[in-house]
Amino acid sequence: MTNAVKVKVVKRLVASTGPMELSMDFQVAAGERVALFGPSGSGKSSVLRMIAGLMRPDEGRIEVDGKIWFDSAAKVDLPPHVRKPGLVFQDHALFPHRTAFQNILDGVLDGPDRAARARVLLEVFELSGVADHPPARLSGGQKQRVALARTIASDPAMLLLDEPFSALDAGLRGRVIEETAGHLDRERKTTILVSHDMGEVWRLTDRVLRLENGVVVASVTPDAVFAGGASTPRLRIPATVLALRESEGFVVVTASAAGTVVRAVVSVEEARSLLPGSSVLLAAKAFETMILPMD
Repeated sequence: MTNAVKVKVVKRLVASTGPMELSMDFQVAAGERVALFGPSGSGKSSVLRMIAGLMRPDEGRIEVDGKIWFDSAAKVDLPPHVRKPGLVFQDHALFPHRTAFQNILDGVLDGPDRAARARVLLEVFELSGVADHPPARLSGGQKQRVALARTIASDPAMLLLDEPFSALDAGLRGRVIEETAGHLDRERKTTILVSHDMGEVWRLTDRVLRLENGVVVASVTPDAVFAGGASTPRLRIPATVLALRESEGFVVVTASAAGTVVRAVVSVEEARSLLPGSSVLLAAKAFETMILPMD
């Protein structure tokens, strides 16, 4: 079973740029995968924490699968252990005196195959070699993989993912993203993802909520965000393509512009006209970067 989510809340925060009122009003359909995408300080992680019950909104209402999780007017505020979404945050939240295997095992639902399920996840996330290591002996990337594996092991109806692949190196990140995408494709779990990585958003989500200054300014498909969109780019700079890397359904273009190396995502179709050394235009609108052909 998956959960539909309705969020209409207000929270007054102090962001890196100063005081900000976070005012969210959006819905996520059951089984839908939505990204919260925007610049740092726009309130993305705070939204996940309010849904999970780790941060209390100043006012508003959060409804999941027809049940009220928070309602300021009715004075309803369910604690996190009652809400029980699947959480993966940047701080890992692993049990310090449990091994990697035991941390994952703690997430597996009761049943005769708990240990076997945990071992499968150790292999999937390439953790078999550190199965008996406590968190203190794990690298940041390994801790992140243990946290992700433990969350998937618990088979939650809804996933809240806050930069879940941020600590992984590029090669491993691609493999773990593909495994996570396969899991989400099979289970169609309601998922809300916070990420600054365009490839993650493209591969893992159906819809993107663009946040700026604490509000949702657009609700669009990943393709509309990263492969053009409706608004006109505000800045165009000549650039040279350095490299192209194809992933699942998109291509990451590395280019040099004004002495700076940048990366942008384009569709496979658009990438067919690009080669290392090609002259292109680096275009920017809001916080997206695009690669455009030279006129």
